[in-house]
Amino acid sequence: MYKLGCCSRPGGLPITLQGLWTADGVMPPWSGDYHLDMNVQESYWPVYTSNHLGAGEPLYETFSACLPRWREECRSFFGFGGIWSGCAIAPDGSHVHGYHGVEFWPGNAAWLAHHYWLHWLYSRDEQFLDDRALPMLRGAMQTYMGLLEEGDDGRLHIPLGYSPEWGEGSVSRYAPDPTCDLALIRWLGASLIEATDLLGLNDADRPRWQETLDLLADYPVGGGGLQVTARDPLFESHRHHSHLMAIHPLGVLNIEQGDEERALIGTSLTRLIQMGTGRWTGWSWPWASLIASRAGLGNMAAEMLRQYRAFVTPNTFHINGDPRVFGLSHARYSPMTLEAGFCAATAIMEMLLQSWGGVIRVFPTIPDSWGDAYFEDLRAEGAFLVSALLGDGEVRWLRIASEAGEPCRLHNPWPGAEVVVEGGGKRIGMVGDRLVWATKPDAEYLVFPAGREPSAAELAPELPERGPERRNWFGVRRVPRF
Repeated sequence: MYKLGCCSRPGGLPITLQGLWTADGVMPPWSGDYHLDMNVQESYWPVYTSNHLGAGEPLYETFSACLPRWREECRSFFGFGGIWSGCAIAPDGSHVHGYHGVEFWPGNAAWLAHHYWLHWLYSRDEQFLDDRALPMLRGAMQTYMGLLEEGDDGRLHIPLGYSPEWGEGSVSRYAPDPTCDLALIRWLGASLIEATDLLGLNDADRPRWQETLDLLADYPVGGGGLQVTARDPLFESHRHHSHLMAIHPLGVLNIEQGDEERALIGTSLTRLIQMGTGRWTGWSWPWASLIASRAGLGNMAAEMLRQYRAFVTPNTFHINGDPRVFGLSHARYSPMTLEAGFCAATAIMEMLLQSWGGVIRVFPTIPDSWGDAYFEDLRAEGAFLVSALLGDGEVRWLRIASEAGEPCRLHNPWPGAEVVVEGGGKRIGMVGDRLVWATKPDAEYLVFPAGREPSAAELAPELPERGPERRNWFGVRRVPRF
């Protein structure tokens, strides 16, 4: 989070692959540019839950200014309206360099648009939604609608596409209906309809958005769950989890949709592990942790982060490859990029607090080894700031501060018990798996199980003392000797 603050400040440029930390006298790896097929997105994942929304401002300022260029390039390259950014770009949105698979991928700009949507979800800033988010979402959806074609089955398909980094850009991996694209289209269409409804806009493209959602092809699914494309199952180790984007970050496939969806997510994660981590690079592990968290697998989420530590060097920076011959990855190269550390921070927060779908969930995927935990003022969708205490594996209380006065939706941390919500001038009791109540702007609500009101000491827990042996795990100050 310190690194994030160093290289993403209002008025400055967004985080590049190496940010401020490049070697003197040499070109940084991959030209130190912006990669929109994962790196930029992972780098900005932690700004929302960590309650550092201002750190995202350079992202929106810089890339919103690129829209005129990307509209022109879409029409020039594809021959229809929309936006096409390419993958490897400079701050002005111009192309730098990259292999054709990811450069042609229309999902680069669409995935970037997801960050604009996240800012809206966590801030509830309607002006931002109208001025910044909608132009990016509209352009990305227009591009996909230009690419979709009706098949013999009457459904809309991507006739030829590419899933990022699958086969290292080989033309042999181009195929119909990449799962990641179908997920992005579903998210874009649903979000655009929701946004225009909320803003009261009568958008001329709305009927086409709905028609696209109604006719869009299903995700390609096989014995191993979600496939990479309609032709290719996940048949080898693959570092880029783009075929699981529907689970995380998009959330358009989730475990609360039903038994069938839960089973599909479980099968897909089983296949991911069965194919092994040999071709993963460092940033693959924290993303896998996030996907595991969305699947409700706390132990897997924690184990992915534990394994990720092998890719953190003594100077605190992440390297892409595993320098140990007996390690987790076949990759031996060691270029430094920043996104994995940001992704790991997000993965830790995801174990403490989730709010996808507008529902607050505290300590949703903690591993068995976590008995006590505490967090303060993490941000949830709906512009809520949440604090909570876990003691001996049980949630003791949570405090929810409402910035925007939105209805609060909470997954009950005490199943079957009556819950007290105190705040906004009221004290009410509620029961059920999902607790919903109206909030007032700038009001704060204390939530606890009936009959177990927290003490003053519980409401102000003391941070544990950590001796020197428990500090500076990755720093060069203390070098371990064996």
